[in-house]
Amino acid sequence: VPATFGVPWADPTHLTVSFAPDGTPIAAHASDLFGALEPTHTARQWQRTVLEAFQKWAAHTNLNFGVRADTGAAFGTPGLAQNDPRFGDIRIGGN
Repeated sequence: VPATFGVPWADPTHLTVSFAPDGTPIAAHASDLFGALEPTHTARQWQRTVLEAFQKWAAHTNLNFGVRADTGAAFGTPGLAQNDPRFGDIRIGGN
């Protein structure tokens, strides 16, 4: 069952995913996911691949995923456990 720090999401059938923009703080680093992947793939291509992986997971569970824009707030920013308007319930970033 999906959970945030051991607390189940209130509504796992409506989860959101967001892609953190480059420069988003992750601990003592900054996300560079777009810059790392775009030399070989367009953002549309690699994001589709990630979303297809989530869809494969959802097909075997009672989960539903939607995409939400990500404002670039630091990972770990306090906020709503689910449905925070600043970023997805699950955030994708890279370093």
